[in-house]
Amino acid sequence: MLGEPLMKTFSELFNDNTSGSVALLKQFANILCNNLIKPDSRWQETLAADLALAGARWPHFTVIHHFIKSIKTEAFSSPEVAVKWIEGYLATWNNVHHKWADHMQRLLPADSRPITVHSHSESVKSTLKELHTRGYSFQVFQTLSGPANEGVIQARSLVDSGLNVTLLTDAMSAFAVKESGLVLLGADGLYPSGFMNKSGSLNICLAAGLYKIPVYVLIDSRKISNGLPETETARSTEEIITNAPPNLDVINFYFELVSHTYVSGYITEAGLKNSRDLFPAG
Repeated sequence: MLGEPLMKTFSELFNDNTSGSVALLKQFANILCNNLIKPDSRWQETLAADLALAGARWPHFTVIHHFIKSIKTEAFSSPEVAVKWIEGYLATWNNVHHKWADHMQRLLPADSRPITVHSHSESVKSTLKELHTRGYSFQVFQTLSGPANEGVIQARSLVDSGLNVTLLTDAMSAFAVKESGLVLLGADGLYPSGFMNKSGSLNICLAAGLYKIPVYVLIDSRKISNGLPETETARSTEEIITNAPPNLDVINFYFELVSHTYVSGYITEAGLKNSRDLFPAG
């Protein structure tokens, strides 16, 4: 119905710790549509409850909150009208990566040095694939992105599309950056104080500053917020160590805020921007 197979139930989707916010939104919208076409006289109440659950489950994902806020402003006369609206919303944003690739073409390393990427970002993945389709040749250094190791998923997807990818542990991110021509990151949210992304992004940016390697962040306008980022909460310690002794402290944060200081530019639908362009009052 939306051009993608329905892969997950809400329960499975809410436990997905490896997909980026754009990919999660597509799956969430797909499941919403699948539920809306089922006979249900209380469909409006069910839809509202599902939206509330998603907002609570993904507090950091501004792209999902943009969708939730947008759909809440609509007055749907029937489930069919709601499905049509959702399809239209997704269609509006599905081809943003073409614009990102247009702007990225001018930033690719002239000496063919690799591009370092981190975590599993639908924005980064789709843009690199689009550049490859256009005939650009480059190697990709992909971090493992622990503890969920979602970098493996992105690496497999890029390789399946014909790209040359080298998978490295997070501990080798400085090595990858030093050998690269640029760093390309996604973001789950952009704020006056910085961008929110998967933990490990700051280490990569620090290495880029040390070796004078440019850092670019792909961002669509849905992810830009003038508010404050959500406070990160610790995740399961079992992802790091099982049966930990009671006197061992374990910290597992999925996201971190990275200062604009470390970013060479934000690649938006409208072109390359800096933080002052996006937050002129900041």
